[in-house]
Amino acid sequence: MSFSKRLRYILELIAVRALAVIINLLPRGLAEAAGRGFGRLAFLVDRKHRQVALDNLEAVLAPELLRSQREEIARSAFENTALTVIDLVRIPSMSEGDLSEFVKVAGYENIKNALSAGKGVILITAHIGSWEMGFLIGRLVDVPFSLLYRPLNNPYVDRFLKSLREPGRARLIPKQGAAFAVVSRLRRNEVVGFPMDQVVRKDFVVVPFMGRPAATTSFPAAVALKTGAVVVPGFCLRLQGGRHLVDFGPPIPIVRSGNREQDILDNTARLNQVIEKAIRQNPHQWLWLHNRWKRFREMDSPKSDLSDKGTVTNL
Repeated sequence: MSFSKRLRYILELIAVRALAVIINLLPRGLAEAAGRGFGRLAFLVDRKHRQVALDNLEAVLAPELLRSQREEIARSAFENTALTVIDLVRIPSMSEGDLSEFVKVAGYENIKNALSAGKGVILITAHIGSWEMGFLIGRLVDVPFSLLYRPLNNPYVDRFLKSLREPGRARLIPKQGAAFAVVSRLRRNEVVGFPMDQVVRKDFVVVPFMGRPAATTSFPAAVALKTGAVVVPGFCLRLQGGRHLVDFGPPIPIVRSGNREQDILDNTARLNQVIEKAIRQNPHQWLWLHNRWKRFREMDSPKSDLSDKGTVTNL
């Protein structure tokens, strides 16, 4: 690492840690108000991501919503992202009393019943609501829980953010080379979380998402087919008054026709439908400023391509 890059990374770490200190000094209500204000400001000044959000909304919701409604959703997405940063910073200081007061759990029986099969649980999720609160799942339902994540380019900031997430009892699995760790933990009958709503560059298939072709990770479907793990959706939604709802849905049936490539394609599409339903029910809480449809915008039919369009996960 060059001296200039190291210096930049250290300065970024200092800025992030200073922000964390300020957030923790603020009362909960004031911190939330500040987060919403910062989100609205970011919507005004961050032209690049504002345009990404508006383009995404126009592409998938234009027939249903007026431009003014789409702009309001985009603004709310910025606010929600800022609030999620505040939630992350506050995770280490959350007591058991805070959890019982501010975080409710619905559908726990779906996790419990899925674990009774003895083959582990694949929890598919998305960047919706307060997704960082998902790191508290291990504490909330008292099960061994791991979550796939992409490490930041700045290793110092990455370590600091990991230290904020660790009190939630979630073990982090870097996405690169994750197959062995994921399969091992499922075979120990644990829960492994898979965020599915981000654009990917490898191990993907192209299937519909919100009515548009999207490069979607094939990893959850491939792992479910290999291990027999039960697939359950789970989302941490934001409620009024700074409260949250961790909602586990019923298991998603996995199709097994014997054609592995087709099964991965079909099952990934089914999982996308569940993610899409959650977003359409809570459009103000999804990360619209992520360029989800950056690739394959012109494709108009579901397909997988093992040449230059993508690769199916090999386990």
